[in-house]
Amino acid sequence: MVKSVLQLKCSCNNYPWGKRGSDSLAATLCAKTPNTDFKIDEDTDYAEMWMGTYPELPSYVLETGENLQDVINDNTSQLIGKTVFQKFGKDLPFLPKVLSIAKALPLQLHPVSISRLRLYDIQMLIRPEQTTRARITRA
Repeated sequence: MVKSVLQLKCSCNNYPWGKRGSDSLAATLCAKTPNTDFKIDEDTDYAEMWMGTYPELPSYVLETGENLQDVINDNTSQLIGKTVFQKFGKDLPFLPKVLSIAKALPLQLHPVSISRLRLYDIQMLIRPEQTTRARITRA
């Protein structure tokens, strides 16, 4: 039986618009997670701390080192429940992020899945994701 609350080990994306070194809240939060190997490089830009199952930068369960997606796959009914599973499958329908912004960001559009697929098929403009993930922002 898995715990219902899991402390995560997360990491940061290094985009040029992120804040540098210890000025980045995203990097500071990663570094303050106990028992992790994340170290802040004062010459590196840290833009986003991701918390979730997105394959490009997945989170891990701090206690065991397991990939969060693997834990969800093995404990779906206990961790995400029947209703969420029926609607979204085993993929989390959200990707929480902590942003550390030093420069103006380009406009990011996240169209609904059907629109994304249609644009990809017709114009080859964007790469579709498997699911549409909700975005929650607090500035």
